Amino acid sequence: MIRVLFLSMIFLCACSELKEAPLPADTFFEMSIAGKKFTAQLAISDYEQGKGLMHRKSLGEDETMIFVYSVPKKMSFWMKNTFINLDLAFFDKTGKLLEIKSLYAHNLDSVKSTSDKVLYAIEANESWFDKNKIKVGDTLDLTLLNKAISKRK
Repeated sequence: MIRVLFLSMIFLCACSELKEAPLPADTFFEMSIAGKKFTAQLAISDYEQGKGLMHRKSLGEDETMIFVYSVPKKMSFWMKNTFINLDLAFFDKTGKLLEIKSLYAHNLDSVKSTSDKVLYAIEANESWFDKNKIKVGDTLDLTLLNKAISKRK
C-alpha cells in the first residue's frame, strides 16, 4: 500500500510539472504590422541579438527578425558578417513604429535609433517596409508578438 501511494505521488508530481517545451530560436511566427502579415524569428537572448542575421545569404520575401529587449533604450545595429541589405524599424513599448533605417551588407558603421524608447526592432529585406506601405506611426500587433514570445520561453 505504501509503495502504491509513493508511486502515485511521484506520478502526480511529474504530471504537474509537465510543460510544453519552448520552441527553438529558428522558429518563424506569424506577425502583423498595420494589417500586413509576415513571419518573424525572435531574437530574445543576448546571443541571438548579437548574431542577428549574420552569415545569411538571403531572407524570404516576407521573413523578418524581431529583436525583443527587456527595457526601452536607444539602440545601435551594425552589419558585421551580414550579406544582405536590410531595413531596420524601431518600435516603442506600445508597438508604434518610430523610425526606419537602411542597413548595408558588411557595413561596420553603427546605425543608431534617434529615440531612447525602443523596445522592439525588426530587420527585413531592403525596401520591405516601403513596398508594403508600412510607415512611421503604424503599429506592430503586440498580441501576436507576446504569444510568440511565450512560446519561446
